[in-house]
Amino acid sequence: MFLHTIAYWSDVLRTLIGEREKMVVRYDPRDLSRIYLWAPDGRYYDLSYADLRRPPISLWEHRLALKRLREEGREQVDEEAIFATIDRMRGIAERAVAETKTMRRQRERRLQAARAVAVKPDAAKPASPNPSAFEPLPENERLFTNVEEWL
Repeated sequence: MFLHTIAYWSDVLRTLIGEREKMVVRYDPRDLSRIYLWAPDGRYYDLSYADLRRPPISLWEHRLALKRLREEGREQVDEEAIFATIDRMRGIAERAVAETKTMRRQRERRLQAARAVAVKPDAAKPASPNPSAFEPLPENERLFTNVEEWL
């Protein structure tokens, strides 16, 4: 069985060879790795990709891949071309996400560098320390008595 050049298989299809009645095929548009065949006996049968190595794809990805292949001038579209196109599209999307993150980080670094340069030199100098802040506390105000004081 084929869904726009993607092959599906199940052993139940052997029993349906030569069947003259039309059968209904249903699918989840978010995952085309499985389709469901409503056979003349009134039961649904689960069909998966004939090539189980293929990744699950959505109907949206499938349609976009067909569109891209037709735009490239391909008259014959096969399963290999569809999955190769989807793999390329996913790679482009992943690189775009990574590049977008990198661009945001670089822009933030540039902004932080610009803010650091914009700070006035007088404001950047620390205030002179208060000499009394470094004098040891009297014995009765100390929390720990076994602390060495280095001056």
